[in-house]
Amino acid sequence: MASQSSTWHSIQPAVMAKKPSPNMGDNGDYSVMTLRFEVPLDHVDPLRETLTLHAELPNQDAAVPYHRSRKPLSPSWNAILRRNKPYILYLCGGPGDGNKHLRIPGLNKFALERGYQVLYVDYRGTGKSQPVVDASTISRFRTAAAQAEYISFFRQDNIARDLEAIRLCLANSSNPRPRPKPKHHPPPGGDLKWTIIGQSFGGWIALTYLSFLPTSLSAIYLTAGLAPITKSPTEVYTALYRRVIARNEDYYRLYPGDAPLVRAIATHIFHHGPKGREDDNDTTTTNPATLGRYYPLPPSDPLSRGRLLTAQSFLTLGRVFGDDAAQPTGFERVHRLVQCMASDLDLTGVLSRDALAMYAHRSVESFRLHRRPLYAVLHEAIYLHGSDGPGAKPSAWAALRAGLAAHPGFSWLRDGDFSGDGGGRLFFSGEMIFPFMLATGGDEVRAFGDAAEVLSLKRDWERLYDLERLGGNREVRVRAMAFESDMYVDFGVSRETGGLVGSCEVVRGEDGWGHGALKEGGKTGAVLGRLFGEE
Repeated sequence: MASQSSTWHSIQPAVMAKKPSPNMGDNGDYSVMTLRFEVPLDHVDPLRETLTLHAELPNQDAAVPYHRSRKPLSPSWNAILRRNKPYILYLCGGPGDGNKHLRIPGLNKFALERGYQVLYVDYRGTGKSQPVVDASTISRFRTAAAQAEYISFFRQDNIARDLEAIRLCLANSSNPRPRPKPKHHPPPGGDLKWTIIGQSFGGWIALTYLSFLPTSLSAIYLTAGLAPITKSPTEVYTALYRRVIARNEDYYRLYPGDAPLVRAIATHIFHHGPKGREDDNDTTTTNPATLGRYYPLPPSDPLSRGRLLTAQSFLTLGRVFGDDAAQPTGFERVHRLVQCMASDLDLTGVLSRDALAMYAHRSVESFRLHRRPLYAVLHEAIYLHGSDGPGAKPSAWAALRAGLAAHPGFSWLRDGDFSGDGGGRLFFSGEMIFPFMLATGGDEVRAFGDAAEVLSLKRDWERLYDLERLGGNREVRVRAMAFESDMYVDFGVSRETGGLVGSCEVVRGEDGWGHGALKEGGKTGAVLGRLFGEE
């Protein structure tokens, strides 16, 4: 296998898959160019398989004329690519999410007003990029090992390579007479350099990019995106559980009457749910001991078929506890569900269809694994740094192991039956993935269960960071905002990472700002202003 250095130095330009097409943006105040790029699945073996990446490029350029019917006329897309405006590359959170240009309208406004154009790329396997990694895609592989090997190509290291291939493609498109490519060196890429804005997992990608291809970058601005570059998955989750425990304490302080109700609901589901594995030859999971009985959830669309409400899946709802800015807050949403379910049990002894629909709504059950299975199967892998780092050991379901060691309130992680745990409060988990979630998340993610087990034991992950090069960074400006109350990316670990990256300034977020502040319409401009040093 080629050395890691050579894999980064041999990246070839992406191929523009077809002529870019223009569309109108928000309120018609800018145009959006849709681009499609072809890149290899494996940048070391580019002939193996090709992926198509979908990208959107908001811009304010007179070279894209529109008829008053708002239909685009024939644009000179070469002129668009050659207009020499600097690029902001927005990297969204994840893994497994698409990256639409409409997700943060305030970011487009901020960037376009300052003369940038903004590129949004759907990461490989997500959004409108093809193929999307779903149950159908992995079904073409006959074994779990083959599925796992394929899925392993969709981590942040290969996402960064894709972005470099796109940069080289755009640089060549904007330079009609590119200089000859020197041997044994990456293509020069002209003068095109990315200014990256990375949110959450987008910061993981940015730091990998900075580690191996710093000359491709002009600046990096991160929000909640300082990856734990020296921590093992177990260390990461141990730190996060401390914050999750504190949020559970806050929840029960706010709603003390919910403590017995949460236990009663979980007990009812586990022992008295209408379905069990023994019913109707049910084969929804290969791990029935962790399920107990359950409620099938009514599907809202074809992708959501096969989702289950179990005692354990009910207790994973604490992921929304970090969402303080939304109205109602995450606390309020879970409380309303608990009250609804408790009322059902008091009146009829079973959970109503309305309660099940309330649970299944994305504002409550926010993992949405049936729509983004890569989030489930790669969530721990993004913390595995490679054979020479703390990730040399397999993840081995680190979140599960750390939770059982963190607090008795997570005793339900052991088998879902907590009848012998002493009767204390049950705690909701946060942004953690557990094996049973692939059984309860629906048919789409259930298909990944065996591959996830293989990945949990994988040791030979590629290195994600070069700590020496990160520490020696002097050329690329890095400003990163971290949030003291962040339940998803530990504040202390973020500051530690900031101290390991040269030329990195860590900016503390304002009181009342949290993990997703950049995406909250009323805060976007202020967050970006702080990051860019304008306030």
